[in-house]
Amino acid sequence: MIKAKNHNDIDVYKKNLVNKGSDFQIFEKSAQKSIIVNGKHIVTTQTKDKKLQAYFKLGKKSSLINTIHKNVYKKTSEKGFAMQDIKPEYPPENRNRKAFAEIETDQKLVYIDINHAYWRVAFILGYIDKSLYEKYAYDQEYKLARNIGLSTMVSQKKKHYYFNGKYARTIVCENSMYEKMYKNIRYTTYNIIGELAELIGDGCLAYKVDGLLILNDNELIKFCKEYLKGKNVTFEIKRYKKLNEKELLSVKENKIKKY
Repeated sequence: MIKAKNHNDIDVYKKNLVNKGSDFQIFEKSAQKSIIVNGKHIVTTQTKDKKLQAYFKLGKKSSLINTIHKNVYKKTSEKGFAMQDIKPEYPPENRNRKAFAEIETDQKLVYIDINHAYWRVAFILGYIDKSLYEKYAYDQEYKLARNIGLSTMVSQKKKHYYFNGKYARTIVCENSMYEKMYKNIRYTTYNIIGELAELIGDGCLAYKVDGLLILNDNELIKFCKEYLKGKNVTFEIKRYKKLNEKELLSVKENKIKKY
């Protein structure tokens, strides 16, 4: 398959096929555009992001995205499956600046981070099966591919049909169910962390999507652990020190993190 630099290259191939009077389809999904002849993608656009290009050239990361999509289609098509309608009860992030300002410099703090949060929640909600979840859950090399695989489920697909070089029709895939699916994954994650932050009050100094910064208190840490275990998520505990009003220092990595 030929990798096109941009959509203009696709248009050149399209023009040639039109002039030859060929049967073909133009497939569109998000920023991707490709031409299909006899059921095969003969030319497709690629991302302009050089880092992403390099990332997807290694291993089987591109194929993982397709595997995720097929797995989601399979799971959500099973008999008895019903897509939930989960509402966001908390914002994705919040900072308790007043509580943080009252903490002395160099005071020890704890950051509790849900492991592969969206991937885990997708499994808990029944959108991916156990074997796929376990295969890639703890492989950091596939973290970006996992997230892209889930997020691109919401991309609307279009296929434009040409017969004898002439445009015939366009078919648009309805994907509102998968838009809701991805929202459910995000909102469930927000709600888990947001509710925990609410429960511990000023013991929480900040939270963002899938992790929260808390005081270094054994009872508080124990409460957070039990809460997260009750939500069926796994997590990692990281140690920090307050540097100033805007920064933290990772004890293990000796790296600075913004508050």
